[in-house]
Amino acid sequence: MSRLLLILALAAPAFAQSRVMTPHDSVSFKQVSQAVISPDGSTVAYLLSVPRTAAEPDGGVWSQLWVVGFDGGAARRLLPDQTAVRNLGWTRDGRITCTFRDEQRVTRVHAVPVDGGAATPLSPAEVPVRGYALSPNGEHLAFTRTAPREADATAAAKAGFDQVVYEEQLIPTQAWVCDVGGGNARHLATKGSVHEIGWCGDDSVAYTAAPTPLIDDRYMRRNLYRTDLGDGEQQLVVDVPGKFGTFTANDTSKRVAYVAGRSLKDPKESSLYVVSAAGGWPTSLTPADFEGHVEEVHWLDPQTLLVRATEGCTRTVFTQPASGGNRTMLLGGDNAAVQGLSLSADRSRLAMVASTAGHPNEVFVMTRDGKPERVTNSNPWLAQLAMGEQSVIRWKAEDGLEIEGLLIKPVGYEEGKRYPLIVHAHGGPESCYVDGWTTRYATPGQMAAGAGYVSLYPNYRSSTGRGVAFSRMGQGDAAGAEFDDVLAGVDHLIDEGMVDEDKVGITGGSYGGYFSAWAATRHSERFAASVMFVGISNQVSKVGTTDIPQESYWSHWHVRPWEELELFLERSPILYTEDCETPILIMHGKDDPRVSYTQSVELYRWLKLKGDVPVRLVLYPGEGHGNRKRAHQLDYALRCMRWFDTFLKSDAEQAPPPEVDYAAPKGK
Repeated sequence: MSRLLLILALAAPAFAQSRVMTPHDSVSFKQVSQAVISPDGSTVAYLLSVPRTAAEPDGGVWSQLWVVGFDGGAARRLLPDQTAVRNLGWTRDGRITCTFRDEQRVTRVHAVPVDGGAATPLSPAEVPVRGYALSPNGEHLAFTRTAPREADATAAAKAGFDQVVYEEQLIPTQAWVCDVGGGNARHLATKGSVHEIGWCGDDSVAYTAAPTPLIDDRYMRRNLYRTDLGDGEQQLVVDVPGKFGTFTANDTSKRVAYVAGRSLKDPKESSLYVVSAAGGWPTSLTPADFEGHVEEVHWLDPQTLLVRATEGCTRTVFTQPASGGNRTMLLGGDNAAVQGLSLSADRSRLAMVASTAGHPNEVFVMTRDGKPERVTNSNPWLAQLAMGEQSVIRWKAEDGLEIEGLLIKPVGYEEGKRYPLIVHAHGGPESCYVDGWTTRYATPGQMAAGAGYVSLYPNYRSSTGRGVAFSRMGQGDAAGAEFDDVLAGVDHLIDEGMVDEDKVGITGGSYGGYFSAWAATRHSERFAASVMFVGISNQVSKVGTTDIPQESYWSHWHVRPWEELELFLERSPILYTEDCETPILIMHGKDDPRVSYTQSVELYRWLKLKGDVPVRLVLYPGEGHGNRKRAHQLDYALRCMRWFDTFLKSDAEQAPPPEVDYAAPKGK
């Protein structure tokens, strides 16, 4: 599709919008997950996440490799069907690099010609690769792999001795290097468990590593190291006090730019630093009062960095002198919500993944002095849908602090008419909503707009995007002032005459699930319906069942349960079960390591013992902290919308039937 035709397709007239969004639509979006531009800037390779159809065996999305020209044109798919592609890059000679399983079911790095010829393996046979990076001269490949199991352990497992010694039989991830093509493969003598990997010049591998493979250590104890290929010794580049984000090295200046937290107590990595590749004291380039969170960094030249950040409800892109000084804005809040950047070899052209309120992630391109232009249209059928208007709104909290979030009005919104409201509480709480695509199976958004609901996406205090100080405001005060911010947002919409105060619902996952349980119990008089997903009901038992107890301590609580047990109990929804009059639908992945499904079982059991409020618990076998399979996503979306329709659009006192009709709606 040419760029002109694409623009015409995106500007479909209003009369073409023949229906509203449904739960079936919410599990049918294709979206771009990664985009990388070729060294010469002529072509963009991208990964397209494609949901399975109802006719296919159930499972997660397919990840397909596509290419599109910088100037637009028809996109082309490479590689055969059902090839799950990951980790895109480019070789110096213009081939696409990626990982996928070979005929022996081993994930290896391959080079794929843009013209669609045969893929060539770049990593050793029978060595499964997790992540990789090509050296600047293109001659070597650094990669990570899970350490192989001992032969006797493998034999014992086959004989049925598959017991697990909890957290004591961990398998670390190793760093390896080989010649391109797989020759001379050797394990680097790294300590701990390796995560991200890259290069500092052609003869030095850079990587982050944590002391153990535990997820808690990955969150809280990663540091940056490098190993010279000559002596093979691991050298510490920088000891990071807390969370570590991403890094990139500059070959000319021999410096590394990285994103990390300022202290162990920062809820999220947020600041930009530069340090010598030889180690030493890092230079902070992010002002202490910066009201945003840095998320991505690239070198434009030895003196200049390209940075992506979240600021409020928007994503920004700017250049930053590597020695310090004022930034120069390239993209502000009036553009699409950018998620990832890629640069051509001469740094004159950029490719990016971005979304808007009207479409999920697509490929955008721009020149250094230009504006981003969209060059893919993965969901042309979205033009058929009538969607609610989305905007950024602001309101005052009880203490006068300004809070912001997103508002989606119902399709066909009428001024002066009061509508039912669904609050969408985000997880974390170290997260935030940005003004891009906001609808998925677990966040109704445009589904709700099509069904006649107002949707509020609040970025309450503790959210990211407003600076470190704002993100730390809720520490030690779970569901305290931060939840009051949500209530203030609801009151704002009621005062504006937009929302019916007797028809307020809430939903969310993880910490948003916690808020959904908190709303249904502690603030039951304010909410007429709740849908809780992978949420917390008992803060005491949550500490003993999560895989991130240290992260929870440093980022959220700053005290242990045995030090202030009453605080943990007082902030637990189960403590307010007696006050619950809000019908609550509880859903959870049966294999969730982050928030154990027993958190949902506890709340369900307490409410069943109370016995006078509609409550239902739905567990999803094989799912973790969120649903991966299409069938489970569709089941969730259908149950969620039906629950709100039952209790926010009628005076029903009983839960709908436990069975669900999975047939897609017919007609308009």
